[in-house]
Amino acid sequence: MRDEEERTTMNGPNGIVYILTNKYNNVLYTGVTRDLQRRIAEHKLHLNKGFSDKYNTEKLVYYEVYDRLDEGIHREKQLKRWRREWKEKLINDFNPEWKDLAENIGADAEYIQAVKDAYDNGQYTPHSGLEPESLVEEEIPGQARDEEIRNINLNNKQYD
Repeated sequence: MRDEEERTTMNGPNGIVYILTNKYNNVLYTGVTRDLQRRIAEHKLHLNKGFSDKYNTEKLVYYEVYDRLDEGIHREKQLKRWRREWKEKLINDFNPEWKDLAENIGADAEYIQAVKDAYDNGQYTPHSGLEPESLVEEEIPGQARDEEIRNINLNNKQYD
């Protein structure tokens, strides 16, 4: 696994590619986000309906941090084309025991409960990019959500 400093800086204006699995480790979900802590909380709370919700992929087993969002998007697309055994090797090298890394990146039970409370009180909606002040260390203008990220028109396609 990576060192503690890298694991605790999981929100900011960058791209973070991540892989989730279910409790049986037999389903993999690959995604990209600007704020891994918040996105993992959304997965654990099943706030977004779709593949991850349907197959209960809420255990974070792998992530990579990129300085630029377009680099993260490129890597996500690359990983989605990979064979499962390649992804498993990537995970095994990073996290041999396939432990849930959520707490390592700050998505602990307290944080997840705060997201749930804010959602239940109408102060937070997935994909809005807005959160109650209690959940935000520093506001980042234009934070994109996973599905919005996929719709970004990359003018500089240097990663094809």
